[in-house]
Amino acid sequence: MVTETQIKTAWENVKKDGKKFGGLLCEYRDSVKAQGRKGHGFVQLLDKLAIPRSTAYYFMDLYEDKKTKKSKKTHEPLTKYQRVLALLKQLTPAQIQKIIAQAQALAAETAKGLKPADSNKPPTKADPKAFAAHA
Repeated sequence: MVTETQIKTAWENVKKDGKKFGGLLCEYRDSVKAQGRKGHGFVQLLDKLAIPRSTAYYFMDLYEDKKTKKSKKTHEPLTKYQRVLALLKQLTPAQIQKIIAQAQALAAETAKGLKPADSNKPPTKADPKAFAAHA
């Protein structure tokens, strides 16, 4: 079993061999997880030794990648459709109902030949005919 002293020494020498440090952390995590003792877990050790969790997990990932020799998968960039679909999946039913109601109101205004509510602003000089009619 990995001891706290070994991890502390490896943390002090992390710049020399980060993968070894990650391996010790993985081994400690696995041994502590199996014991199931409260208050003596992996996160408590990191806090006690003032090792940032993100740093610990970074080196653990380095070790596990080396150990399993798995290659990092490169993901294709998402298409516009995939990004929109991902956003829609995050909406709550109440938000979806609100969007539907707004779309129906806009469709009804358009069907009556009315301009949408946003277009009630006074015309700008960019549209001379509308500006002259408004003045």
